[in-house]
Amino acid sequence: MGWAQAGGDYQLVSYGLGRKTNIAVWVGDHREAVDFAESGRQVPWEVPPGLASVNAQYEARAHALARDESGTLRLLDDSRELIESRERLGEDRIYWARRRTPSHLRASAAHSYVNLGRLPEAIDMLEALLPDRQPEPHHVGTLSLLALAHAKAGDPFAATAVGEKALDLAVSASALIILAETSQELRRWAGETRVLAFRQRLQRQRTPVGHQAVGLAPRQCEPDQSDG
Repeated sequence: MGWAQAGGDYQLVSYGLGRKTNIAVWVGDHREAVDFAESGRQVPWEVPPGLASVNAQYEARAHALARDESGTLRLLDDSRELIESRERLGEDRIYWARRRTPSHLRASAAHSYVNLGRLPEAIDMLEALLPDRQPEPHHVGTLSLLALAHAKAGDPFAATAVGEKALDLAVSASALIILAETSQELRRWAGETRVLAFRQRLQRQRTPVGHQAVGLAPRQCEPDQSDG
């Protein structure tokens, strides 16, 4: 970010601030995430609409984690309007700002809805994003979120069924974090066979091979830990 600012590449600086927002969201520090997001809006240069939309989506999730429903919904509305204007203006140079689609926005909105506890709406949104055919690797994030939504809604069998489909795919680090949160939610039904099988499979998949070989599992790979 320092080199980008020195070279006058302010889009890259804004993107860096957005990524810092997103990282803070993933580690659960929504206060820091909101601070980063606000600093990204108060810059003395123009932020093109696609990049502003991506950053607004990150900020919406930070507000959702803080249970600020009005702030979350306002930012999601802003994100939609910015994506529409991006198509007309074509000013964005950052790859993700150019490539993020309305489908990405719907998935991002669904994630915020899950964090807000608006679970029936989130489930409907996520199911609409999945194909009728066999899911493909790029659907893993949607499946993971859907599993979490079902778990939070108190349906352990729907959660494990969807969670197993996610684990069948090439699971990303972010999807594993969401599935670990799903596992936390499923602890109430830990004695159920399907729930136990899912949680054990997730544990194996989250544990690095080297740790499996010596029978050790680092704290961050244990599904029952609060940091997962």
